[in-house]
Amino acid sequence: MIENIRTESDTEVFKSKVNTAINGMLECLLSSGIKKCRNCSQVDSCRFLAEAVFAYRYRDHVASLPAV
Repeated sequence: MIENIRTESDTEVFKSKVNTAINGMLECLLSSGIKKCRNCSQVDSCRFLAEAVFAYRYRDHVASLPAV
């Protein structure tokens, strides 16, 4: 019983940290100000997120092209 509560608590803390990190990366990526990539502790994750967004948009763009 206590083990389940501890696991659920750890999961909630992890989800909160992930949400905070993703929001921070998106805020940095979408801001029109100076990027902080050189001082970012999550630069690899941020790069992955940017590439995923690019691939998603490219896939939608290719899907909307007329068939040849």
